[in-house]
Amino acid sequence: MMGLIKFRVEDGLKHLMQDEEFRRRIIRAYEVQVEANGGWGFTVRYKGYRIRFDIDDKASTRGCLVYLGYVEEKPEGRQTTLLEMC
Repeated sequence: MMGLIKFRVEDGLKHLMQDEEFRRRIIRAYEVQVEANGGWGFTVRYKGYRIRFDIDDKASTRGCLVYLGYVEEKPEGRQTTLLEMC
């Protein structure tokens, strides 16, 4: 029997947790990378971010597993050229 699973992110990423598409991607990545393949963590790419979720040993308890997401890659600013402006 599986216990409760929670997903949390760093403070700078809390705005993404309001996005339904981002939450859907978290759940799908968990299902594929952890449940199906027996992994310990998983990575989600969304809007230029690459966010790694690993088990948070400090917050996890028996029956409740907490995954904490942190940024591995932030979206880069894009510099436009004169050709793109025309």
